[in-house]
Amino acid sequence: NVPQKLINHLKEGQDYALLPEPAWNLLLSWYGLSVGSRPIIRNVVEYGQYVKHLKVEVYLIDLKLCVHPNINDIKTGSFSGVDTISRLMTVIKEQFNIPDTTECRLWQQYMMNCFELLNNLQQTVAGAGIYGEQMIILEIRNPDGTWPKSKR
Repeated sequence: NVPQKLINHLKEGQDYALLPEPAWNLLLSWYGLSVGSRPIIRNVVEYGQYVKHLKVEVYLIDLKLCVHPNINDIKTGSFSGVDTISRLMTVIKEQFNIPDTTECRLWQQYMMNCFELLNNLQQTVAGAGIYGEQMIILEIRNPDGTWPKSKR
């Protein structure tokens, strides 16, 4: 389940094929995998506000991740549009070795000095309007109970 970066603009049926898991498992049992290769697993995602339809999410959303105030120490992560803000927070904590019990909150950065608090942890990445290459900032609560960004 490790996300992999795909070449942009691949065409289904020409450059790749989508398979249901049972079909993949059958092919895998017959032919195996090439040395060093891994399967690329993707989610089926529901799209549309009024008329719902399902689509395989071939390309993940690549995000820039950092911890306030060290916004120049940037790591990257790839997320599905159906990943929750809670999952996003968990991944950032893991990447920056922050204990899971540390009280934090997330901000998305739109422009240089334009931020929005991501306070609904059950909301999806897509539902929060997060887009590719956007900066997501983890803020750690101060020992006195205040938030660093609130002091500005």
